[in-house]
Amino acid sequence: MTRPLISKSAEELARRLRVVSRQQDARYAFFIGAGCSVSSGIPDSATLVGKNWLPRLRDISAPHYKNAEEWAAQRFKGYDPANPAAIYGAVIEELFLQPEERQREIESLCEGCFPGFGYATLAQMMTIEGGHFNVVLTTNFDDLVPDALYLYTDERPLVIHHESLAGYIRPTRTRPMVVKLHGDNHLSPYNTIEETQRLKGEIENQIRTILYNCGLIFVGYGGNDKSILTLLDELPDKALQLGVYWVSNTEPRGEIRSWLEKRGAVLIEQGDFDRLMLYLKREFDLPFPNEKRFMDVFANYSKTYARLSAEVKALPDSDPDALALREALDHYEDDYQQLLTRLSAMNSLAD
Repeated sequence: MTRPLISKSAEELARRLRVVSRQQDARYAFFIGAGCSVSSGIPDSATLVGKNWLPRLRDISAPHYKNAEEWAAQRFKGYDPANPAAIYGAVIEELFLQPEERQREIESLCEGCFPGFGYATLAQMMTIEGGHFNVVLTTNFDDLVPDALYLYTDERPLVIHHESLAGYIRPTRTRPMVVKLHGDNHLSPYNTIEETQRLKGEIENQIRTILYNCGLIFVGYGGNDKSILTLLDELPDKALQLGVYWVSNTEPRGEIRSWLEKRGAVLIEQGDFDRLMLYLKREFDLPFPNEKRFMDVFANYSKTYARLSAEVKALPDSDPDALALREALDHYEDDYQQLLTRLSAMNSLAD
C-alpha cells in the first residue's frame, strides 16, 4: 500500500535531524547525486545530457536535423525533454563508443573542481562525534566529498570505489565513509546502461546492512539508475527505520516515486543542496573552517623545505651531488622567499 508523500521544509528537516541525533544509536546516510556538485562546477545529469551530449551526438550522427528535440525523440525511446537525465546511459554509450573515451570525458568534467560551501558543511556533518551522519552513498564520479574531508576537517575518509573494498563497509564504523556506487572518475566509472544495471554484488550486500537501522536522505539525485532502484526494492520492509527523505527542487518521478510512496518518504521542498547545508550548519552549530589548518599546511611545507635547504648547503664541496643540488635550491630561492612572505601575511591576519 502506498501513501502520498508528506511535504516538509528543509529548515524543518534540519531541526528534526538535530533532535533525533541526540539519541546515541541514531544514524543517517546521505545519498547524494549530481545536483549537489553543480555549485562546485560540475553540471548535473540533465544539463549534461540535454545541453552538452545530445547536441554533440546530433552534430556527429545527424547534422541535417535542425530540431534537436525531434531528433532525440526518434533516436531514443521514451525521451522526455523535461527529463533528459533519464537517457543518460543510452546517450553516453552512443556518443562515446570506446570505454577510454567515456573515461576521458568524465575525467575532464571533474578536473579542477573544488568543493564549495555545501560539501564543506557535509564533511563537517560526517565528522560529528558518534558517527550519526558519517556515511555518504553517491552515484557521482567526482572526489568532492573526500576532498572536502581532507581540506576542511582533520578526518581521513574511507572511500569505497571498487568491489574489492566492499568488506570495509560496516555499519559499526564511525569514521567518515564514502561509497561511490558507480565507481570513480579515475578508475573505469560505470556509465552505460549495461554497466549501471546492477551494483556489484558484495557492495550491494554491505549497503543493505548499513541501511537496515538508519535513515536515508536523498539530495540532488534524479532517481534514474536501475541498479539503485534494484537495491532499494530489495531492502527488507523493516529497513530504513529512521525514514526516507527526498530533498529536491523537483518532485520525484518514475519508478523511484513509487518506491518513495511505498516507504512513506518525506518530500523536502525547495531542496537546494547548499541551502540545506546552511540550515544544518546552523542547527548543529558547525564552525567555519579554521584557517589555522591551511596555514599549518604551508608552515609544514616551509619547515621541511628549510631543513632540506640547510642540509644541502652544509654538503661539502667534495660531495658529487653538492653542485647540482645547490643549483636546484637557487632556482627556487625567489619563490621560496615569496612563500615565506605569504605565510607571514596569513599569520598576521590570523592574529
